[in-house]
Amino acid sequence: MNTNFKDAANSFLDELAGIIETSVLSGKYQLDSKLFEHIRWTPSGWHLDPCRPYPFGMRTKSFNMELCPPQCKEKFARWLIVKESNMGKNSGYGLFADRVFRKDDNITVYFGKKADTRSKDETRMLEIKGHLIDVKPTCFGARPLYFGAHFANLPYFHIPDEKHDDYDRSAHLGRNPNAEIVGVMIKCTQDIQRGEEIRLDYGHRKRPAPVTSKINKSAKKKRYSA
Repeated sequence: MNTNFKDAANSFLDELAGIIETSVLSGKYQLDSKLFEHIRWTPSGWHLDPCRPYPFGMRTKSFNMELCPPQCKEKFARWLIVKESNMGKNSGYGLFADRVFRKDDNITVYFGKKADTRSKDETRMLEIKGHLIDVKPTCFGARPLYFGAHFANLPYFHIPDEKHDDYDRSAHLGRNPNAEIVGVMIKCTQDIQRGEEIRLDYGHRKRPAPVTSKINKSAKKKRYSA
């Protein structure tokens, strides 16, 4: 990917993030349909979900997202893939890079509607200056693709809350986040290779890591390796 396209993409995503934040803060939760013309989703393959009756169990294996910044005149480039996550059983779809992202690159933006505060599933909710947004499933049970950000899984998926400290994430799980969310923008915190899953800490479950001594860390390491 040439530098001009990369700069144009970063600029477009910055502009898009500003538009989304303005929409959320105004309470509209809507975007001009023309903005979606700069991304293109292509479904790839089908597989049968054994937990659902046919034909409702037919699911798309993956979705490929291409991006075309306004300055690039309909020149689309491979960007992201939504497919089965590597985070373990029942983790559903995950978000994967379809190009190399470098540290501090813009990956994509999070867009959603006003969240239902009664919902117990806060996994993919995002708070923007006091406004909670979420990507709700349609009447068919699937979530809209939008810009793909809400498919990024937590780095500690299926890990109990008491084990969400920094030591557990990096040393034991090997799943330290490779992306962070700034407003509604998903940005790289380290280089991400093509085909690598994007691991995102949405922020609403963040808490200070407990103070642990070297002795406690050694004890943890022995326990986990047992």
